[in-house]
Amino acid sequence: GTFVLTVIYQAPFERADRGELSIQSDAVNPDVRINLVANGSSPCMDVVPRELEFGGRTFGMPHQSVVTIESCGADNLEIRSIEITAGGDAFSIPEGGLPDPLPGLLAAADLSQDPPFRPSVNVPVVFFPEAEQAYTGTMVIEGNDPQQPVVEVPLRGRGSLNQCPVAAVEQDEVTVRPLDVVTLDGSLSTDEDGPDGRFSIPVPTPEL
Repeated sequence: GTFVLTVIYQAPFERADRGELSIQSDAVNPDVRINLVANGSSPCMDVVPRELEFGGRTFGMPHQSVVTIESCGADNLEIRSIEITAGGDAFSIPEGGLPDPLPGLLAAADLSQDPPFRPSVNVPVVFFPEAEQAYTGTMVIEGNDPQQPVVEVPLRGRGSLNQCPVAAVEQDEVTVRPLDVVTLDGSLSTDEDGPDGRFSIPVPTPEL
């Protein structure tokens, strides 16, 4: 007879782990030991971001962002192919943007460091909207990661008459007590279509 024994592993940190399972019985071999290996000597591929969102961008001109491919395993990662499989009318990888050569290798991650060292390569993606409308596409990355040999990255963007402003405040962090008045200064905000790259209409400073 047979039965299935399920072993559960929960990683406390991003690192390689080893363990041992002991099965004791009244058989000829009363103690059978089975080695357990997690995050062992195998390649791993991580892609950041998993969705590339350009937002609203001025149509009729190119806009560039980056997709990062990281080696997150204890063995070398082979990047076999990178291509735009959908939305090629608006999304593209510029000339010289692919790793050279391809297929190519990224070294194994060093999981013993804190934080772990993960070799990576950046792949630029250009969004060129030609009209005031929404665009979608897909980037496909193939590697030798046994768990996910193919990663699809959705690409999204929208053509706009002008560039969306970028809101910013002077302080990233404010320490307050209950009922304190917090003043936010938005004068660092920018607008590429405004005069001198700033907002064309003064915005009053809100108080919270």
